[in-house]
Amino acid sequence: MNLRYFFALLALCLAGQVAAQCPGCITDLPPDLPADTVYLDNPEPGQVGVYYDQDISFRLPQTTAAVDPDISPALNISNIEITSVTGLPPGLQWEASQLDFDTGDGETDGCVKFCGTPLVSDSFYVQVTVDASVLITTQEASFEIGFYIAPAETATDGFSMTDNVDCGEATVSFTNNIPSNGNDGVMYFWDFGNGTTSNAENPADVTYSEPGSYEVSYEVVIDTLGYFLTEVVIADAGCTDLIGTADFYIRIYDPSGAEVFASNTISNDPPVVFAVPSLLLTAGTYSIEVKDDDPFQQVDCGTVTFNFATEGTLFDGELAVDLDIVNPTNTVSSTGTVTVFAEPDAPQITPADPEPLCAGETITLSVAEYETITWYVDDELIPTATANTLEVATAGVYYAVYTSAEGCSAASATTAVAVQPVPANPFFAFNENELYVTNPENLPDNYTLQWFFDGAPIEGADGLAICMEASGDYDLTVTDTETGCTATHSNFQVFFPNEGCASSLHNISVSGLNIYPNPTTGFLTLDLPDAATETAVIYDLRGAILWQGEIDLRTPYTFDVSDFAEGIYVLKIKRKGEIYRERFVKL
Repeated sequence: MNLRYFFALLALCLAGQVAAQCPGCITDLPPDLPADTVYLDNPEPGQVGVYYDQDISFRLPQTTAAVDPDISPALNISNIEITSVTGLPPGLQWEASQLDFDTGDGETDGCVKFCGTPLVSDSFYVQVTVDASVLITTQEASFEIGFYIAPAETATDGFSMTDNVDCGEATVSFTNNIPSNGNDGVMYFWDFGNGTTSNAENPADVTYSEPGSYEVSYEVVIDTLGYFLTEVVIADAGCTDLIGTADFYIRIYDPSGAEVFASNTISNDPPVVFAVPSLLLTAGTYSIEVKDDDPFQQVDCGTVTFNFATEGTLFDGELAVDLDIVNPTNTVSSTGTVTVFAEPDAPQITPADPEPLCAGETITLSVAEYETITWYVDDELIPTATANTLEVATAGVYYAVYTSAEGCSAASATTAVAVQPVPANPFFAFNENELYVTNPENLPDNYTLQWFFDGAPIEGADGLAICMEASGDYDLTVTDTETGCTATHSNFQVFFPNEGCASSLHNISVSGLNIYPNPTTGFLTLDLPDAATETAVIYDLRGAILWQGEIDLRTPYTFDVSDFAEGIYVLKIKRKGEIYRERFVKL
């Protein structure tokens, strides 16, 4: 049954379970959802350095019809269980309402809360393994689900940074959030914290090649409003009245000679202050006329000239004038941090160059103890392989990846594991105490043979056949000398003392020989027509003789085997130079 569609959706929701660190999710499903359906909220992408917190709600199917309408007839799904999750983006955690759902009893709704601060920007592929129970079968599937974590972006008033958190080395892009838009009078200063500075509006990328924490300082001075005359002070004048106070007023003219300001009359002795309502000064020379409004005549006290860069007191004879020229600027200062984590040391796999395995053998690959380790074969993640050892039985190119607490990873060198085929089993048969190989054509091109009796090698027994000397367990091992791989065939064989290898004795049943009842509980009758006095032996399958003697078979002969243990026995009759055997069962 194909459940991949549903589990591909469910796996994205449940790809972050590591510990109970994100409790309290709320199940919030849309109204009017069918009871037997598949539903999953859409999770949002994360971003490095930005705390992530989101509740995801889901509904699981009760039958295969909700997963794949083409499956007929629809089957009930009794249970869905998430069995393992690997490859989680570093920094993210989650907690689901539950992992084991008794969907057959209507237990279908749940939720999960994702939370944490992502540490690494990348497209991650989370491996999720699930078990689904349908009827009496359980189906397992593993899925690779994408989870995107966007690069870090540290926003300040003045600038933002991209990729400012990295491992080993960081190349950071800076974005100026206060552009000049081509206007003069905007000045920038950057201190990148690694000994380099810049006055560029948009600096080039900066590479931080050593681990550490770097504070970035930014300052922009905005001087685009210009210069404003805000105050004129008559500090001294030779035109003061002899009697009483002078009545001063001023007139200001722009570089073209046009009057741009005329004050009221102020009756006071110097210093006299005239407020000017923020007169914007352009390039060129301005002039200020100072007069005394005498009751009898207008007295000219003098004229001074200036421009927007004028500083200090202006004089015309006894007239002394001070100006207050303001150049309003806006300064924005911001700081940010670039963090470069140390690149971890790559794990070392032992053994680094293993000898080829024989099919059926295993080898243990190991690395030092790490908090977070994952294993790969042929560039594919091995689900659930997170220990410091890995038991390997199949050929492939293996490597291990260590991920530090900061999210930095380092991969080991690859280790290739080869698997050689084992030879075919060297089956052997029995004939008159001789054991011989029945399938020599299946032996390797280059091989050696070794016979064993009760687990010990038989000296000199390295051919295709041997002559038995005792009952017992016989093994034959073939070794492929090109690969070193072996195969063994084993069997228990009964040795017949009165027989020899390749003798004239036969191991067949004579026509008309009859033993009964078989099985028996106590007595066994032998009927052999046309027979006289014969030699009879009863022995067990290990060759131990339990009874032997001469018997008269001119009439049926009855043996008493009531004292025998339950099992299989052999009755052997020697007649006219031939051996006849029949097996019987004692109950």
